[in-house]
Amino acid sequence: QVFERDCLIMLGPVVAPIGAGKPGQPCITVEWKPGEASAASRKVAYGELVLVPVPVDGHLHLTVTPERGFDMGAGKGKPVSRTVRGGVVGLVIDTRGRQPFSIPAEASARINKLRVWNRAMNMYPREV
Repeated sequence: QVFERDCLIMLGPVVAPIGAGKPGQPCITVEWKPGEASAASRKVAYGELVLVPVPVDGHLHLTVTPERGFDMGAGKGKPVSRTVRGGVVGLVIDTRGRQPFSIPAEASARINKLRVWNRAMNMYPREV
């Protein structure tokens, strides 16, 4: 109990569907409701990495509806609802596909893609 309460930092929930697609193809719709606040939603295409700021404390009610061909654990195309804890990072929505996800082979395209993902997660200062 001490370890969980005082030693671990809750980073936040991650939504990562199973399935392969083409970049830009519709993948999932994520709806979230933090506590008493109003609900919000976002459609996320295949190949994107999205960070949604959510309250650090408390819980979120998430409903994820995958498109046909994508699975959130209940079967392809079937929605999943859960109540999850918030965290210091926020809600991460990762539709890049399960490991190993594909990275462009050409150097400049690969670097651009990695920069897009880094900016999405606020990982490095802009000048890097």
